[in-house]
Amino acid sequence: SDLNVMDSLGDRNKALIFHQKALELKIQIYGNEHPDIATCYNNIGAVYQAMGQYAKGLENHQKSLKIKEKFFGPDHPDVSRSYYNIANAYESLNQPEKALQYYKAALQIRKKVFGKEHPSLGDSYLGIGLSYDSLQDREKARKYLEKALGIFLKNYGLEHPDVSLCYLNLGHVCFCLSQFKGSQNYFFKSLKISTKVHGFKHPDLVDVLFNMGCVFNKMKDYAHAYQAYKCAYDIGK
Repeated sequence: SDLNVMDSLGDRNKALIFHQKALELKIQIYGNEHPDIATCYNNIGAVYQAMGQYAKGLENHQKSLKIKEKFFGPDHPDVSRSYYNIANAYESLNQPEKALQYYKAALQIRKKVFGKEHPSLGDSYLGIGLSYDSLQDREKARKYLEKALGIFLKNYGLEHPDVSLCYLNLGHVCFCLSQFKGSQNYFFKSLKISTKVHGFKHPDLVDVLFNMGCVFNKMKDYAHAYQAYKCAYDIGK
């Protein structure tokens, strides 16, 4: 669609104007409460989120949720999507307790609707794991990240960005638990996937290389730590 093209080109201001005009037009046609209006609020929220304006993103996702709950009831995939989007916004606003609440609400609906092995459950488990990590509950974080990893591996195979993301975050959890060998293993797995999927100069490599540098530093392997930090710097500059 046109709006996806604009979003993919990074022209978010134009995308925002596009969505806002669509909202105005559909309010004229349908009034203030209609599923298409909810979709417009969702799209506007997503653009604000991408622009780093998380409070505005949250506000629009909450408007979308209110309409969806009215039309679809509590156990609908679109409602779970709004819960998930609201959780993302709270995560970005550094409010992990509220993020956790909405990630779990999304998860419960997705279990009812999709069963236990749908990729969307992996997204929810990942979000829950990240929230627990932010709350410094590392063991619960690891538990949910491992659940996410299992679902992503089953649905996507060994070489997928979501699998790499799970390995990256599991590596961080192990690092915080001073389990440096385990951390190193996860970071290597994440790096291997990222380089295969994205090549050797993609921005996604910066985080994993920096984290690998931290692990090498803790293990007193200063030569490899320097090499990892330098690679991260060279890609990120």
